[in-house]
Amino acid sequence: MDFERTDFSSRQFDLIFSQASITYFNRKKVIKEIKRILKPNGFLCVGEIVKLHQNVPTFINEIFNYSNLHPLQIDELEKYYCERNFILIDSIDLSKTLTKFYQDYAILLNSKSKNLSESEKSFYKKILSKISH
Repeated sequence: MDFERTDFSSRQFDLIFSQASITYFNRKKVIKEIKRILKPNGFLCVGEIVKLHQNVPTFINEIFNYSNLHPLQIDELEKYYCERNFILIDSIDLSKTLTKFYQDYAILLNSKSKNLSESEKSFYKKILSKISH
């Protein structure tokens, strides 16, 4: 179902957890729908894709456009929700965790790929190349 037009009844949920599903160009309609289905005094937990810098590389903008994403600047996020009458309880910047995730898995990939036979390396060559990139 579309995020902007759900089949849920009005005021149905005490909690809505949204992971990267509000970051679209139709953000206003999605927020309106969330407010419709959220009970009074309900909670919205949001994990959004954001721009960490005003000027992002062209290829990142192309990814956003191709994916129909319209991320806010990280410093605009709290203001955006407060302007829509949400009360901010807590805010956590997890942007550094993605870098750590990739670093940790690069180490794991390197350690595991050493144990592959030559035929396995040959078989997984394309996948390993993409992952290590």
